[in-house]
Amino acid sequence: MSLSQYKIKELEFLASGLKLEPDTLVEALISLGFKEPKQKEVVVEEVKKLTPEEKVEAIEEEALNKGWTYAQLWTTTTNSDYSKKGLVYFVTDSTTIGEVTEKHIVLLHERPVGVPVINNFYNMLVEQPWVTKVTTEENKGVCQ
Repeated sequence: MSLSQYKIKELEFLASGLKLEPDTLVEALISLGFKEPKQKEVVVEEVKKLTPEEKVEAIEEEALNKGWTYAQLWTTTTNSDYSKKGLVYFVTDSTTIGEVTEKHIVLLHERPVGVPVINNFYNMLVEQPWVTKVTTEENKGVCQ
């Protein structure tokens, strides 16, 4: 290890203040363990990302206890009708599942910039405040 001229002058100044030879001071510092610091090893723990299936599985028991059906959570149909798709269809790697209630499940979709997008996945098997049942002679009160 080579010392800069500035460091050499500092050692000489320090040695003169202590009334020591500069070489004696350097040897004393080295014997006390004043060596070039080693680079600390940086330990990076890998955070395991959950798959969409693992995320749904984590809330499955709670959702079933609140009245959701297995089909509402797990159906992955190729049908283009979104009302036939289960929760797992809407969960991605960047989605966090939030609150689970009998009426909805909150989905937080992380974005690279800005705040997350919040969506609710609604349970259409329970009464929702915005759904109005229309009774006609033809359907006898059955929603279609």
